[in-house]
Amino acid sequence: MKNIILITPKYIHFDGKKSNVESDVFYHFEKSLKSLNKKVLIAKFKYNKDNYQELDLNYLKKKITKKSLILIDANISTEENKIYPLALYNLLENSRSKIVCFVPDLIQTLNFKNWVNVSNLIIGFSKDAVNWANKHYKTNKFHFYPSLPLFMKKNINYNNFIKRPYDIGYIGSDKKFRSKFLNNLKNKILKKNKILIINSNRSLKKYNSTKSYLDKLSQCKFYFCTRASIFENYSTSYFKINLKEGRYANRVSEAIICGSIPLYWQTKFSNSLIGLVQKKIFFSRKKIIPTSWGMKGDINSYPYDNMKNELKKGIQIVKNVDDAIDKINKYNKKYIIEKLNYGSKIYNSYISPKAFYNFIEKKIR
Repeated sequence: MKNIILITPKYIHFDGKKSNVESDVFYHFEKSLKSLNKKVLIAKFKYNKDNYQELDLNYLKKKITKKSLILIDANISTEENKIYPLALYNLLENSRSKIVCFVPDLIQTLNFKNWVNVSNLIIGFSKDAVNWANKHYKTNKFHFYPSLPLFMKKNINYNNFIKRPYDIGYIGSDKKFRSKFLNNLKNKILKKNKILIINSNRSLKKYNSTKSYLDKLSQCKFYFCTRASIFENYSTSYFKINLKEGRYANRVSEAIICGSIPLYWQTKFSNSLIGLVQKKIFFSRKKIIPTSWGMKGDINSYPYDNMKNELKKGIQIVKNVDDAIDKINKYNKKYIIEKLNYGSKIYNSYISPKAFYNFIEKKIR
């Protein structure tokens, strides 16, 4: 690869308005490219007096050549906000560069038509979403890959694992399907256990950088993980229900690069009208929901789609809160070493920058 140009905002935004929280997508892509010793140009963004951000198109025009490989965050479109000027599509279309889009949240409520027109490859991280997108946009440009590229700097071993202060941790949003599980866990967990739960919602000043978040995660032996949602509905009709398992969540990969064991739980859902109602409630932050809803985990659910059977050994699936507490307290040295070894295999197969960029080169060759 030559002359790689990365286009993604450095900060999380709210309808185009820059926050003070660093984007994890930006952090991981920049880190992963640098770890491969690639020559990388980071696109610049301008900020107006109200802190709204916009891609600096003039700077980009000077840097793009026909030999460029452009990696662009396609979760943003000009239909939503002005972060990417409409003229960006024309620039990309006429550039003769190789254009690879990546879409952390490939969902039907976003419009990817313009990206389909200008790109050589669009990477999604949910198999069901990729299948839906190719059919919906009548293309074959969408391709599935298991994880964003993340860089793991240090080797993890048993000795530094057992010295970690927290038995289990979670840092993230307080979506109801997660917070209900975690609240039950806090109420039932043994007194000897140390637990770290921080509902950040991407706004805490203490964790406004990805590095500070990963440093804290690295203090946890087990890390609570779910998918980004209970499930997704891939039907545009009110009279048809087509529910699929929720989309990929990056915290599983983050747990692995930090040497924590992913404690993975995903609630079962019903592919029915009741399932739609449950999704709306569970993905909200409502305080009161039926106590019987959503506590039974799906033991056949795994965080990565099409996961190889051998690699599943690196993930600790739990059925419910009691099962999670049991796993936290009944591990031994052999168990930890095995989980960490399989975590390394997951990293090399799905998460490592080398694997990700080899995938891109193969697809755009």
